Amino acid sequence: MPNYQLTDHPANTFQSVYQPIKFNARASTTNRDAYVSSKVTITPFDNITDAELTDQKVSIRVQPSINIPNYNSAGNTPNNNYLYYSIDVSSICRDFLSYNLRPCTHDLSTMVRRDITQGEISNNVYQKFTVTFQLEVISGGELVDSGEIIEVEGEDVFVPDEDSGTFIATNSALLHEEEHYLNIGGKLLSDNDFVYQGAGLSNVYLHSAYSLRGLSRQKYLTTKPTSYRIIGVDECEYLSFLNYDNGTDVRAIVRFRGFNGSLIGTDVSGSTNAYTMTITKTVDGEGNNGSNINSWANSGSTDEEYSVCQIGIGTRNIKETNRERFNDNCAVTDFTNIKFYDVYTEVAGGDQIGETVRYYIDHTRQRVDGVRFHWQNRLGGIDSYTFDGAFTEGINISSKSYEQSIYPDFRGQLGQSTSDTKINIGENPLYAEDYGALVPRVAGLTDDKYPSVRKSQVKAVKEGTAVSRPYGVGEQDMFEDLLASPNVWIEKGWVGKEVFRESFDYADFAAYNTDWYASGGGSGDVSFSTTDGQLSGTKTIVIGNDSGNDELFSYHRKAIPYNPKSIYEIEIRMKSSGTSNGTHYCGFVGLAADGTTLISSSGIANLSPAHYVTLNSYDQTANDRWETFRGYVSGNSDSYTSNAHDPNNPSTAYTGVRYIKPMFLVNYNDQSDITQIDYIVVREYQTDIPNSKGWYSTLNRNYYVPVVIKDASVTTFDNENLQRCTVNYIESKAKRTIQ
Repeated sequence: MPNYQLTDHPANTFQSVYQPIKFNARASTTNRDAYVSSKVTITPFDNITDAELTDQKVSIRVQPSINIPNYNSAGNTPNNNYLYYSIDVSSICRDFLSYNLRPCTHDLSTMVRRDITQGEISNNVYQKFTVTFQLEVISGGELVDSGEIIEVEGEDVFVPDEDSGTFIATNSALLHEEEHYLNIGGKLLSDNDFVYQGAGLSNVYLHSAYSLRGLSRQKYLTTKPTSYRIIGVDECEYLSFLNYDNGTDVRAIVRFRGFNGSLIGTDVSGSTNAYTMTITKTVDGEGNNGSNINSWANSGSTDEEYSVCQIGIGTRNIKETNRERFNDNCAVTDFTNIKFYDVYTEVAGGDQIGETVRYYIDHTRQRVDGVRFHWQNRLGGIDSYTFDGAFTEGINISSKSYEQSIYPDFRGQLGQSTSDTKINIGENPLYAEDYGALVPRVAGLTDDKYPSVRKSQVKAVKEGTAVSRPYGVGEQDMFEDLLASPNVWIEKGWVGKEVFRESFDYADFAAYNTDWYASGGGSGDVSFSTTDGQLSGTKTIVIGNDSGNDELFSYHRKAIPYNPKSIYEIEIRMKSSGTSNGTHYCGFVGLAADGTTLISSSGIANLSPAHYVTLNSYDQTANDRWETFRGYVSGNSDSYTSNAHDPNNPSTAYTGVRYIKPMFLVNYNDQSDITQIDYIVVREYQTDIPNSKGWYSTLNRNYYVPVVIKDASVTTFDNENLQRCTVNYIESKAKRTIQ
């Protein structure tokens, strides 16, 4: 009876589908002619449930390799009683993989418009496979692969049961020299004489509590430099890593530092590093909520698990993250006081695993200036970069034209009457009113609805050119990846600008009252604190002393022009630390076109009721924790909606409003409390897209358009240490053809 077994197979871990994934099987038998082939079955698994996807499995018939003699150790003589079967499955597995990239969205079910896909399992980037070998014999004219004895040519032949191997395929392409040296490094690290195929990928990129991976050196699936990255104050970015869950959770940590280099934090509660953010799995690759949000392992199994994890780590991703992801619920929603932040992975016990990635914030780039590119790098992750040099964009239109023939239903030509005109051909009269005049058609001189010259095959393609800032040799690999990537996107969405910011950096109430109108019992209890974890400016405004009447109504004296075609976002960051008996309001005071006449939310010439689009009678818990709220307004109508937290369904200003003044009312109605405000910001989002609110119904302010890099050029400066890249791209989404 033959002995059938795998003699060489990849490690049961991550394997690059752009490197050979080889399986070799050997059958020991003296009846070599009986076993004509081996059926090889490649079976994918569901990354969530770990169930076999039987409807997607692929089977291939492999013929035995040419005779490869084995020499016995005793006599060193050939032993040909073996059959060998070999296959490389990398190209097959490659067809199962793609990418994961989701725009920065949020959950509108919460009052605070912040709960995004901060961390997810990238199900499209990796796939578990089992490769099964089954010997086959011909019996009765049919191939048989069952584990039983079959009669072949009058002899009993045993067909052994299958043998199989399992691995995880991933969309990572290592360079040849990387594969070579990583495998050598894996041997040194593991202190083993034998290293399975593909072990090098896991040696460097796998994040796990496994003993060899607690040295703060594990890398991420990126080709961008990790020690120094630049990002704007409102940009998306993603970081991916390979993960192995053997019972100890892996998480990502973000720490923020101010301009003096110290960690942001000590809140009034006394908690140090209050703004540290912890990122764990929140959804799976399809956007469904995971049942185990504290683990990157798939929720459908308790076994040891491999996965590819992606975290949204850009400034916009962070600002849209639920505050529960931060220590003591102290969320970062503004980066004014932050110089840079660090990102790394660690085990739940606190030991760092991955190397530290540092993001320096470019405060001059308030919104995306230029073009923000996202692309799938050669390691399977998503890298991002803003080309903020010169930028042009336009439409390239091409078409074919032809002169149209005469149509039978044509009536009249050059004013000629055709009522009795006949053309006699033989015995059949042909009427000009049915067939048209026998003269060339002249455009514009007939009553025919068809033009004489028409276009066909019209193609309108949106093209653009973007130029990068100067970069050094450390970023060359990143640009090479961008130009070679099969999947490239540019980030689009609302282009907004700050039209108002108040950070409350006042010396006293008298100075404050020069910019803000204020009334109420709390006017005498207003102070300005410098020690309360503010994210904007150096101070916060403190209203009330938790005794007596601490109510304060206040609106800014500056009138902001209101464009009904724009969408305005009014954001406030505040907290309560008193008895919290009062409620809070925030929005704007409306004014007519003369800039003086008041227009309330009910249409009367009065301050009250104001347009409470951000907060309306909100009872804030006295937990001494900062909260951020955002409200939206666009257009005019005879009614408005309070608490308009959905940018796709904003409130409206009352008819006639052409100026707005930010306002707040705290500790209402004449209640005792202590309320602090860090900042109030008003942003204007302009768009010329009709019905833009519906346009962004699911995209929520940013979306990704696929593009093709048509060509590129690199310019080297005199010092030869800096380069500038220029790319010409085509938006594949905008391409349309009319036949």
